[in-house]
Amino acid sequence: MPNAKKKPSAIKKTSKGLLQIEGFLSLIDLLKANWVTLLAMLSGGGSFTWATSATDWLNVLGPIAWVFSFCIGAFFILLMKYLWISTKARSLKNKTIEVSLSRGVNPLLSDFKNSSIPVNEFFDPYFRTHHKKKFENCDIYGPATLSFFGCYFNTVSLDACNIVVAKDNAIIKGGIIGFSESIFTNTRIANCTIVVSNAEFANISQHIDVPNMLIHDYKTDVV
Repeated sequence: MPNAKKKPSAIKKTSKGLLQIEGFLSLIDLLKANWVTLLAMLSGGGSFTWATSATDWLNVLGPIAWVFSFCIGAFFILLMKYLWISTKARSLKNKTIEVSLSRGVNPLLSDFKNSSIPVNEFFDPYFRTHHKKKFENCDIYGPATLSFFGCYFNTVSLDACNIVVAKDNAIIKGGIIGFSESIFTNTRIANCTIVVSNAEFANISQHIDVPNMLIHDYKTDVV
């Protein structure tokens, strides 16, 4: 007897049907995600086709010219979208780099003018103080712990800062950013804790209004 053809099993039929359904749903998702682009491509292709039909020397070519014009129009819209996305991405990248560079501070420089400075850029793990720095029209912000040694302040404001006065023989180090014989002019210092000696606190008080900033005075032991 000749071999009878094997009929596909119900499982294979079901799997094939599920694959077809899945492919159809994927196509729907693709159309939903890109319907704006597709609509723009149809509009662009239609516009080029209309322009071809309205041009006598192209219209004589008939449907071939219309189809070709439609494809050119759709491709033109797609190219414009790609260029727009590429330009936007490049602009965002350049802006990110610009912001990153603007926030970067070289602590080895001596003069800083018209700058917004994250003061933690000056942190030195070996507590080498920054000597004879000049800050003019700057915004210096933490969070950080600072200390000053023989610095000069001219029109300087402290915003959201606290001051701790250490005893005279204390060694001020450990995690503190120090400035010695530096000049601060028209500058704002924000969100920092300042640890200084009694002598330096007296110097700061002469030039900066420090109401309610003193959280510990070692001399009077007031907390």
